[in-house]
Amino acid sequence: MSRYTFLLPAYKAAFLEEALLSIKRQSFADFLCIVSDDCSPEDLRSIFDRAVGDDARFTFRRNETNIGGKELVAHWNLLVGMCATEFLIMASDDDLYDASFLAEIEALANAHPEVDLLRGRCRRIYKDGTLLVEDYLWPEHQSSLRFTYDMYSTYYLHCIANYVFRTSSMQAHGGFVSFPLAWFTDDATVLRESANGVANTPDIVFSFRYSQLNISDKIGESRECSWDKFQACVLFEQWASRHLQHFADNLKQSEHAYWKVSTWGLRGKIEEQANVCIPNLNFRQFIVAYKWFAQNGFADGLLKKIQLLRHWFHR
Repeated sequence: MSRYTFLLPAYKAAFLEEALLSIKRQSFADFLCIVSDDCSPEDLRSIFDRAVGDDARFTFRRNETNIGGKELVAHWNLLVGMCATEFLIMASDDDLYDASFLAEIEALANAHPEVDLLRGRCRRIYKDGTLLVEDYLWPEHQSSLRFTYDMYSTYYLHCIANYVFRTSSMQAHGGFVSFPLAWFTDDATVLRESANGVANTPDIVFSFRYSQLNISDKIGESRECSWDKFQACVLFEQWASRHLQHFADNLKQSEHAYWKVSTWGLRGKIEEQANVCIPNLNFRQFIVAYKWFAQNGFADGLLKKIQLLRHWFHR
């Protein structure tokens, strides 16, 4: 039985063939792939048939209605529930796997059988495939606290398709943590799944595409989108507080610096993303956001309050 399943929720046609071929060309060939058409208006089936239709490892399904348009993570979790292999990868319809991706993951899984989370080092590319930036080199094995520390104190590419999850753990937790527009879903899910440590590939084996077609590439295209993303920041702040408190309750003296920097970095990331939403909010939404900033220590001085007001007024 195969050990890995690529789960690929698909909606966009632009880079789907490249994405599928990058999976097909894995040097470690013992895997499965489920491509799930989320009721796309584009002809994804023809692309699937042309790229991988002759490969029995790949299967194609189509949702009767568009699930991701209402709740993006619901489509992901539908596929998590379908997975029957030991590990799963939540792939995407525009990112690329190097041919060595799964082979390096297999080596890590064998070397660190206790972990529920493995990570392929990645690069950020433009939509034409040219290099934008390369990921930071992390230790091969990290504790959950050190993983949290590195996520928020080094250059970290926030994506999900370069991670490999233990299926039993994901299913036991109900799948991916669901926030509006999947904003911070990747962070919360990988932090949760890091409880038994994380194993990282030393080589870059994945390309995360800046296509300007994804939600993560569209910061404030509508007021509704900005409000949803702000709500996700609120929910993630609550989630992250519990995550950090768990470390605080079990902290060793030697880990105190890691915990403190993790707290600063994580809260800084939440503040940064919430601030991005501010200029596009209406008056009522801004008042709610202003109170949240003040009550949660993100605007605890007069200067910060003034800066927040100016940020909204000068939109």
